[in-house]
Amino acid sequence: MAEPVQLSMNDHPIIRFILKLSTCLLVLPAFLLLPAGASEKNLLPASPGNEKPMLRHVIHHDGIEREYFAFVPRNAGHRKLPVVISLHGYGTTATGFQSIYALNAHAQKHGYIIVYPQSTHFMGALGTDPAAEPFLVSTWNDLASNFTPAAKGPHCTEDRLQYPCPPECGSCNHCAWVSCHDDVGFLTRVLDEVKNTFATDIERYYLLGNSNGALMAMRLSCDLGERFAATAALIAQMPPGFECAPTRSLPLLHLFGALDDTVGHDGTPTSDGWITASAADTASTWAIGMGCKGEPEPWGTAITDANQLTCTAYTDCPGRNHQVVSCMDTLAGHEWRGQRLTEIPANCVGPEQRASLPQQPACTMGIDSSALWGMDLVWQFLSQYQRR
Repeated sequence: MAEPVQLSMNDHPIIRFILKLSTCLLVLPAFLLLPAGASEKNLLPASPGNEKPMLRHVIHHDGIEREYFAFVPRNAGHRKLPVVISLHGYGTTATGFQSIYALNAHAQKHGYIIVYPQSTHFMGALGTDPAAEPFLVSTWNDLASNFTPAAKGPHCTEDRLQYPCPPECGSCNHCAWVSCHDDVGFLTRVLDEVKNTFATDIERYYLLGNSNGALMAMRLSCDLGERFAATAALIAQMPPGFECAPTRSLPLLHLFGALDDTVGHDGTPTSDGWITASAADTASTWAIGMGCKGEPEPWGTAITDANQLTCTAYTDCPGRNHQVVSCMDTLAGHEWRGQRLTEIPANCVGPEQRASLPQQPACTMGIDSSALWGMDLVWQFLSQYQRR
């Protein structure tokens, strides 16, 4: 192994990234039962720029209080609407995820319910320096990133950048960095409650995940694939050897950045010493699990062509027009470039979440999102599918 470059903690590019968290995105790699209908629902004042306020819901799971937020388009009436379950990335918040990508505005325009679960969180710091500045550590337990190496090898190097160990884990192995809470159970509860609370089209539930949220979306797809019609996983791959596939044919849109040095896409270590499966292995494992045949072929739409995305797809798959699509954004690093409002910090909180995370900055509202195209691409892919 090459001799590591010696940097002070404050000189490290990732440390500088975190210290600037008030102005840039942090998406690094990374319940006591209530009676039915008894979950808390607090209707809060509408945020500027939102046509309707979001609803805050509380679920007690595994002895802790968990929350999620739901946006229902105005004038929905009693129509049964599609649902997008949206999972934020490492170090970010549920309402921040909504704000930095203007997702409520897109849901309003296209007529779907969008749900934002919040992962568990704590304050932690990178590295071993006791003076390092703490930040909000929010992670999803994808049932892979904390595991010991698979046959394909470890998912970090000996000199990897050390991420904070979540306190509920007790101790973490060398390559562990995500929560040890039961997130599959929590998100299953969220799905059940959304189904029982809102007028939804149960054949059109979709998953959208970003970074660590994309790992969680893959885990839900592989373990609970029968509940979804399609999945979009952005800027993330599972650790090598933990690539997974759903047990039924479930279309996938997988987007990654050619310049991403936080979550790599070719199976080699990043500059911080973290290793993930390649984007090609992610897509092929999914496609083989679905029963797709043949090799990936060039794929594209007007949106991908206009924004310099290079895409391939497995198209000979079971299911009506089912595909496994993998798109490389040639201009992007570790970011959903086509949808990001860079003026808003990703660790911010909207008014719906202020009481839960009072130490986090407030999300900026009212920013023009009309030029964004990232969610148009995702929705164009997801919305064509029904579960049956």
